[in-house]
Amino acid sequence: AEDQAVGDENEWPGGAMQMYREAGKPLANALLKEIRAPTKEVKENERRMPPTVTAQDLWDFDGSALHTAEAWTGASGDVQALVFPNTDVKYINDINTISDAMGPRLFLLVNP
Repeated sequence: AEDQAVGDENEWPGGAMQMYREAGKPLANALLKEIRAPTKEVKENERRMPPTVTAQDLWDFDGSALHTAEAWTGASGDVQALVFPNTDVKYINDINTISDAMGPRLFLLVNP
């Protein structure tokens, strides 16, 4: 509405935290709730069960976070998404570490 104050929680001034809150987090959560990517054979009815999706902030000032979908079928179906990674050495190292830990499981980089 026009009467919202500057600094209101619903404002989108273009900062990283607002972009994460309004675009990055909802997109990553929606993707992870829908994706099923088991690395081993599972029954079709087991694949339909929704995963448990969690988010962990990495740095509080840049909107970066690691989202994890824990599959109902077990760790072989888990998926992770790194939201708002950039070319900072920290993120390059994080991407390599997470990718190695995930092995054949799906790992997404999300930057809406």
